[in-house]
Amino acid sequence: MAKLIITTKIVSEDGEEIVQTKSYESEVPDFDDFTGPETFWETFRELEEPTLKLRNKSAEETLEAYVSELSKKKPKKQPKKKT
Repeated sequence: MAKLIITTKIVSEDGEEIVQTKSYESEVPDFDDFTGPETFWETFRELEEPTLKLRNKSAEETLEAYVSELSKKKPKKQPKKKT
């Protein structure tokens, strides 16, 4: 089996890391597991399903951390509009 590693982080425009890097791992089929046309789709599903689950978990947890950090910040005051 091979290992899939998905790493996520959120950085500001100036490159400052807002949400720390997180890595998520899952086992996926190795090249040798793709043995031919007869088993391609079965093996592909063994690759696709953990990949999608890992991607969703990664995005969800990273966004939760980002929103948590946002909630700790005080909003910038907007200048009053002249009427």
